[in-house]
Amino acid sequence: MNSYFSKEDSFFTSAIITNGFDILEEHSLIKDEAYCIGSLTKTFIAVAMLILEEKKLIDIKGNLHDYIPEFNKLTDTKVPIKVEHLLNHTSGLITQSKININSREELVKLLNYDKIQLKINSDDLYEPGRHFHYSNLAYAYLGILIEVVSKQKLEDFLNEHILNPLNMKRTTISSEHSSKLRTGHMRYKDKQIPVPIESFGYYRAAGGMISTISDLKKWMAFLLYNTNNLLKEEQFKKLFNFSKIDHDFTKITGLALYQTLNKESHHIGHHGKTGGFSTFFGLLEDHKLGVIILSNTSSIDLFNIGCNIVRDLRIQNMTIEEKKILNHLKVLLPIINTKSKNYRSLFSHAFINAVGGEEKLYDQLIFEFHKNGQINNFSKCKKIGPNSFILETNSKKQITIYFSEEEYPKLDGIYIN
Repeated sequence: MNSYFSKEDSFFTSAIITNGFDILEEHSLIKDEAYCIGSLTKTFIAVAMLILEEKKLIDIKGNLHDYIPEFNKLTDTKVPIKVEHLLNHTSGLITQSKININSREELVKLLNYDKIQLKINSDDLYEPGRHFHYSNLAYAYLGILIEVVSKQKLEDFLNEHILNPLNMKRTTISSEHSSKLRTGHMRYKDKQIPVPIESFGYYRAAGGMISTISDLKKWMAFLLYNTNNLLKEEQFKKLFNFSKIDHDFTKITGLALYQTLNKESHHIGHHGKTGGFSTFFGLLEDHKLGVIILSNTSSIDLFNIGCNIVRDLRIQNMTIEEKKILNHLKVLLPIINTKSKNYRSLFSHAFINAVGGEEKLYDQLIFEFHKNGQINNFSKCKKIGPNSFILETNSKKQITIYFSEEEYPKLDGIYIN
């Protein structure tokens, strides 16, 4: 893994590739030193909410003001904010106020502080459930909600129901930082300078956890295998229900976790950045592998580095079926590029079956056309029959792909068997 990191990055960064139980590769591994993990904290909060729902103490599709009455202060709310909206960043609460939240009294103060700044339902753009806007404030409220519903401090609930069962002894969300916490840094005038530790208050539910590589390996195992049966299977699956709600073209979001749309570096996870620290945490769920990178500098693009590692892992672990698709596309794409007119191609049933079915072939084709610059927008691709689709290239050339001989017109094209 050393080739992914510069000499300076290596000084600040620890990284592993793991199957959740064993370390398969490592980089500058310091197992016992703790890092602030930033927004990866949100994944723990999402699991906590699912545990509360499993205990019948909350309904994530329920209205937030049913659990925190202070939200009735928002008299101009047109559409109720649901707990689920907070979890998947569609609540309309988009700004992190300068007021830190350390009590429910301060929560009420914040709700009355500046509705224009908070943009809570100020127009349709911020109507709950309609649009994605990443929100630390939403997770601050979830931290309060956990305490209200469970009648426990946030730290105590996480310890009892998540950290202790998974034996994550070096992970904490309390304000008492570990003695082995690395010093955070940031780049200033070409030098890495130390950064004071942030005080989070209730924002600790959005990004205040501290952990180690060894502990996060256990968190990876949970997300890959539901270790210790921390959640019932039905609840566990909710973590991986992704729906695209007005997000950018690179990701779709579920309950705290995101899923990248780029098939080359496709993964599920969450990255984080807070004062002086950066985190990358990515699951290759189909290969049961994970990548964890922790850095005690915020001046490093761990997301890009993590995606490069994921990409190379996918190539190394490519299935025979995926290799067959790529080999045939190496033949198909140059032929299409030489054609001056529209183009048709047909894949035989034998080939489709050999590569795992139409859906897998379809997804891989679209990805390869996009990667090779044939198309830059998936909306240019549409199905024209039960077993065929057409896409328009950037040069306005139309490529029609057929999966069925019955639909395939007897015209010039290429037959892949």
